Amino acid sequence: MMLTSGRPSPVSGLRKSTPDRPDLCKCKAVSRVKQLRASSLPKKHVEVDVVVIGSGIIGLLTTKALLQESLSVALIEKKQLCAGATGAGQGYLWMAHRSPSTAAWDLAAWSMREWKHTIGKNPELSRNTEWQANGSLLLATSASESEQLRSRQEMLASHGITARYLRGEEVLGLEPALRLPCPTSEGGGLVAEADAQINGRLTAHTLLASCQRFPGLHLMMDEPVEVLHAGPASAPVVETASTIIEPRLGACVTAGVWSGELLSQATGHPGWAKLLQPRRGHLLELRPPAGMPAIKHGVMEMSYTKHYSASSGHGTAAAAAAAAAPASDPVDITFTVTTSASGTLLLGSSREFSGWGNDASTSIVQAIMGRAAQFLPQLADHPLPTGPDVRVGLRPYATGGLPMVGPVPGCSGLYVAAGHEGSGLCLGPATAHLLKHHLLQGGDTLQAAGVSTPLSHFKDLLPEERVKQVA
Repeated sequence: MMLTSGRPSPVSGLRKSTPDRPDLCKCKAVSRVKQLRASSLPKKHVEVDVVVIGSGIIGLLTTKALLQESLSVALIEKKQLCAGATGAGQGYLWMAHRSPSTAAWDLAAWSMREWKHTIGKNPELSRNTEWQANGSLLLATSASESEQLRSRQEMLASHGITARYLRGEEVLGLEPALRLPCPTSEGGGLVAEADAQINGRLTAHTLLASCQRFPGLHLMMDEPVEVLHAGPASAPVVETASTIIEPRLGACVTAGVWSGELLSQATGHPGWAKLLQPRRGHLLELRPPAGMPAIKHGVMEMSYTKHYSASSGHGTAAAAAAAAAPASDPVDITFTVTTSASGTLLLGSSREFSGWGNDASTSIVQAIMGRAAQFLPQLADHPLPTGPDVRVGLRPYATGGLPMVGPVPGCSGLYVAAGHEGSGLCLGPATAHLLKHHLLQGGDTLQAAGVSTPLSHFKDLLPEERVKQVA
């Protein structure tokens, strides 16, 4: 489903501070006071092994992976935890909607093994992150989509993923709250019970608490990077308003969509800013209506898979077009729903290239609710969610549709991991290990969760060729 949306003015972060949100206003004021004080004092000098810029899920997982190697790490965040895409998602850890034989598939499969290995040996972590082994359900809304689901079942099976095809009436039996917006005989579903769900916000806080147990962590919150010095012959140097940080091994830029501007400034190469584009998304949280049967699986309509297809056409031209798109970009609305650990419905979703604005759009909220009501008729008269029940985030979309993980060309000791779009949680553990492998200059094979993977499987994630294409 598509609609159009005007382009807001550029801002950064999850939401703007407003008079009715004194907590954010206070946070902004405290940050400004810190900057003013710092500007009148000499800058401190700090030496660490590695600097990590950005405390989203990728930055946190990378920091922990490095700390576990007994390295000292400065983790720098310009705001507070969950100020970007990490705090605005549903938390799907899914394989069923992905395309095999791609670098993203390999990252996701590796990450799923890591998540399950870590959660399996730590029940407390499972509780703290609200891990739910609830499986996934892809929905077909036409006869042709049902055939595609049957083909997907075979494709997944050939790559070791067990999935079960359901006829339309079986879908309604599995999830009684659902209705299909097509004749039941034409619809269908695909269930993958191994897929899971996690709370992104709680996971971020749990990871930070875990990192803080290591003596090697130097945490710098509310400390925007002012200058990132980098070049071909010397190690990078990072400056904030109060501190100059000199890493012995290198610096990792894991700042989501803001990584592009930071790397453009550091390298003098404008292509970096074009390479990463903000893709705004809305997610709604609401209490289910009284009497509505509980949603047991994570559910999404099959059209959602186009965002993860190797042949979806998301390439250099798509990102370049997004950068110069008119003020009425189409907004993609796709039905997704899951139940949080607290029993609320998490309802989505939207995607749009609309610049840097991150205020909630009433028309998009209405469109999400309207699409949802076609699958969940008991939501037809539900009041529109407002305020904190509407999560808005800027997904970091990278040219080519794949994240970038690896060394920044022409800059000694500088690395990037960004562009995971809406898949930071699902791709994060493998991304962190891969980035660590590059930083520590490991060999041609990676070992993780008992599985050996050739480094060559991830060559498509290297940023060098993609940054050349958008010069």
